[in-house]
Amino acid sequence: MRQIVGGTIEELMLSEGLSISEFAKILGMDYKQLSNYVKGVYVPSLNNAIRIADYFSCSLDFLCGLTENAIKRSYSKPDFKFYERYKSILKEMNITHYRLCKDIGINVNDLRLWKMGRIPTLTTLIKVADYLSDSIDYLIGRNVIKN
Repeated sequence: MRQIVGGTIEELMLSEGLSISEFAKILGMDYKQLSNYVKGVYVPSLNNAIRIADYFSCSLDFLCGLTENAIKRSYSKPDFKFYERYKSILKEMNITHYRLCKDIGINVNDLRLWKMGRIPTLTTLIKVADYLSDSIDYLIGRNVIKN
């Protein structure tokens, strides 16, 4: 997963002719931090992933390797109403939170945090979106802006 995200960031930077140091300056991010994302040492935080995806006008699903769709689009700021969307999808699919957690290997107790408004990490969002065959962007309320 880390290598996929890092590889996508690197490909996007190369397509724009950006070095890590140039892109880090554009994002106002530490060079070492961005370098670790590109090398696959770490997965970006959700907020940093959104900043990167916004810069390249791509979906989080593309950035995270869940889709090959690289269509350039503008996205709204996320509303982060993850919990409501998550529960609705589980109900539609007739899947319990417990079943999902066991199948993808995440902590079943995270539901309590999500209910209180905490947003899952990007790594968890990738797993949840992939399992539910849904979009990370949809789950966090980041919508395509119609021009």
